[in-house]
Amino acid sequence: MEINELNIKHNYLFCDIGDKKQPIRQLSAGEVEILIYANKVLFEFQYFNRRMLEIEFNYTDCQDTISKYSKEIRENDNIDKNLINEIFVNVNRTFINFITSLKVFVEHIEERFKKKKGEKNSEQFRAFKKDTHSIYNTFFSYRLFINLRDYAIHYKYPIDSFKIDRRFKEASNASETELIIEFSKIKLLSNEKIKRKLLEDLKQYNNLFPINFSMIEIQQPLKKLFDSFIKIENKYFVEQANIIVAFVKENKHGTITSYGKMSKVDTTGFNLETVILPINIVEELREKTILTINN
Repeated sequence: MEINELNIKHNYLFCDIGDKKQPIRQLSAGEVEILIYANKVLFEFQYFNRRMLEIEFNYTDCQDTISKYSKEIRENDNIDKNLINEIFVNVNRTFINFITSLKVFVEHIEERFKKKKGEKNSEQFRAFKKDTHSIYNTFFSYRLFINLRDYAIHYKYPIDSFKIDRRFKEASNASETELIIEFSKIKLLSNEKIKRKLLEDLKQYNNLFPINFSMIEIQQPLKKLFDSFIKIENKYFVEQANIIVAFVKENKHGTITSYGKMSKVDTTGFNLETVILPINIVEELREKTILTINN
């Protein structure tokens, strides 16, 4: 089939080679609807996968910022108030970005399940809430960070204590300087919501307690959150991915596959309006899913 043989009224499956589109076959109206829906579902997966990547990037940014300033403090004998201010702002800034992306991820999944069934009592919503409740009850870092997001947005900086600790090491006969970054329990508990949610937890800690233990522990609940979402929506995503794979298999050249139709531009020519089938998103889903996506 050649381009000049296409009917403007119909949709076609195309093999894209560079800037050229080679028609594979005509699609029925039902097949077009199926492809539109399958694309929509895969882009839903991509949205939440990207949100998870955002959390991971923000986590890394925060950890890298702490490492950068810890190294700078160790190597710098002249620590002035400008450097301390810079450390205070940048560590808090990257930490707030991280905890905000974490809470947004959870809230957007909950909202998705509410809209999907039109009610809070949908099976998916209840399953995800059950998993998040379990994570909340199991991990102090998750309880702390989820609640610190609103504290940071509406109240104060979440991380308040930045200390420079200098110690003499007899073994090396030299002094060492260390940056110590801590939460202040007294300041956190000055917020009524934090006091209501975390008082019993915080009773177990000294007034100043380091952030590094919570930053290490939070990696476990982060994985559990995304695993929960994928587990609940696995079949839904995989079914649509397999539809995309089936259409892509019709492209024997192994290049980009698209679908669409010709539209009349003017009296002198036509234009092709096509949508690329997102096989790249299928590959991303293949890495995350527990069900089989057809090869």
